Amino acid sequence: MNLLDIRSKTWSNACIEALTGGSESDLATKLGDPVPTETVQGEISQYFVERFGFSPECKILSFTGDNPSSFAGNGLKYYIC
Repeated sequence: MNLLDIRSKTWSNACIEALTGGSESDLATKLGDPVPTETVQGEISQYFVERFGFSPECKILSFTGDNPSSFAGNGLKYYIC
């Protein structure tokens, strides 16, 4: 889902209200503040190291979805909920 208001780089209140039915929601709090895509969030958990053989030094980075990337890559206009 694209809940980001790309003008302000914050979660869109209108989109969150539409998603939650207009009720009080802590969805934005659960999502946390949006960060740049190159932000290191931490290291991989021990579960993935043991289960799938990832290196314990593996870093977890933020990323974006394909739809927001398409907007950026194609210079398309966007619409606010």
